[in-house]
Amino acid sequence: MASVPEFPSNAELFEGMKAYRDADDKLSLFRPMLNMNRMAKSAQRACLPAFDWAQLLECIKKLIQPDQDWVTKSDSASLTHIPGY
Repeated sequence: MASVPEFPSNAELFEGMKAYRDADDKLSLFRPMLNMNRMAKSAQRACLPAFDWAQLLECIKKLIQPDQDWVTKSDSASLTHIPGY
């Protein structure tokens, strides 16, 4: 039986979002609106429908909450979440 490589049957994109702790030890996202802008442009190029930036950002914040203990208190490190669309 011949082997056939599998090709993705859908379009998707990924954009990394860094979470870090600020000077007050509060969780923060690194330049989230620039990240949303890049993701929206990529979605348009991939012919994916537009998405609600504020809603996706809220989802990312909720996704990071359970992992907050993984966000280090270092000035030189962060936790990167990669939401897919």
